[in-house]
Amino acid sequence: MEKTFHYLIMSQRDLFENEVIEELLRERANFYISKNLATDFWVLPTPNFIKNLNLIEKIQNSNFYSQKKTQIIGAVGNNKDNYSFNNLEFYGAIITTNKKFLDWLQLRLGYFEIVGEKQLPQSSKSNGIRGSFNANDIIKLNDSPLNYQKNYLHPKIYIRQYKKSLELLYQNKL
Repeated sequence: MEKTFHYLIMSQRDLFENEVIEELLRERANFYISKNLATDFWVLPTPNFIKNLNLIEKIQNSNFYSQKKTQIIGAVGNNKDNYSFNNLEFYGAIITTNKKFLDWLQLRLGYFEIVGEKQLPQSSKSNGIRGSFNANDIIKLNDSPLNYQKNYLHPKIYIRQYKKSLELLYQNKL
């Protein structure tokens, strides 16, 4: 039986710094645990399937990319020299086999452009990209759709966590 994966792609900063997303996913995980259900959704910090399905160009031509480019490209500081890190782009994804869950999640998070559909006017706000793929499309490449590149997080996520750690450290020493 073929398994279809449905996904939402957004900037890592939106995915990991948005308290609404964190709360929704935590509640969903607790629901699955309380009902003894198998997990059917995953959070991928840097999903490989974007590259494997040749989505980079489609994403870069979207309203989402033009509106969130500074969050996606890892800009640190206001200095142009610090703008990018070897042209890395920092995407995150929520992936699931449960289409209804993704519909429910999208309703709470905002508008997500659908891969391959006609692009809306640039004034239309977009929180990310939505799409689906057949697992066999990725497995043929000897890769799991749930793979991601480890230790590949947006630098501002690290900076925020580091600042918080320092604040706690110095509060305890005073």
